Amino acid sequence: MCDRELQVRTRDASNSNIEVAESVVPPYDEIIVASYISHSRPIIELVDDDFELLIVDNHHARSIGSEEFRRYLSTAPMTRSGNLRTWHIVDEDICP
Repeated sequence: MCDRELQVRTRDASNSNIEVAESVVPPYDEIIVASYISHSRPIIELVDDDFELLIVDNHHARSIGSEEFRRYLSTAPMTRSGNLRTWHIVDEDICP
């Protein structure tokens, strides 16, 4: 959760037909940055090695690769709704 508007873009962020597009995110808002379908494997194992999350504000840019994204997921709180599991990365150091 960042205190300023961000532009967010991902690459190789899904193993399904769901596309995660470039987004403008208002301050303190949340968005979906990746989408994976799994019937048995842990989601962290499904993050493609070519995954990239690019976060840009008015003055800085931050690129997060697959290994760093996996680390964020491993510590992020997870919520469950039926078969859907969602991880919320709330660590402010993800902000550029």
